[in-house]
Amino acid sequence: MPIVNILVTREGTRPGAEITTREQKAALYKGIADLLFTVMGKPHEDTTVIFHEHEIDDLGQGGLPLSDYRNQRTQNRQVNPSSCPTRVSAALCQACRDGTPSKPHGRIQPPASRATSAESQSEERSESGYL
Repeated sequence: MPIVNILVTREGTRPGAEITTREQKAALYKGIADLLFTVMGKPHEDTTVIFHEHEIDDLGQGGLPLSDYRNQRTQNRQVNPSSCPTRVSAALCQACRDGTPSKPHGRIQPPASRATSAESQSEERSESGYL
């Protein structure tokens, strides 16, 4: 019997929404049951889905409340200005700062110092035999 847990933050899925609606949850339950049937042959009636919805700061990431982590991460991002629909040259457009661009903006790149650090960590792992 498949049991699927879904954990989301209570931010809503549409502008102005504060929670996931009953209809949205029903669509998730059906979609998951359909997927498990299609991929693994699991009967719909045997699939249980548990939906957990939490306030954003009930979760933490990187040692911070999730909202602080997201704000910090957004401040550290840089957008390739030529791919930003608003053509902002030196700073992030408001949608990028909010983390809610209306359409894909192209590449969002971490600051150079972080990229260098990640590259050196990758090299260290490959030299030690860990990938």
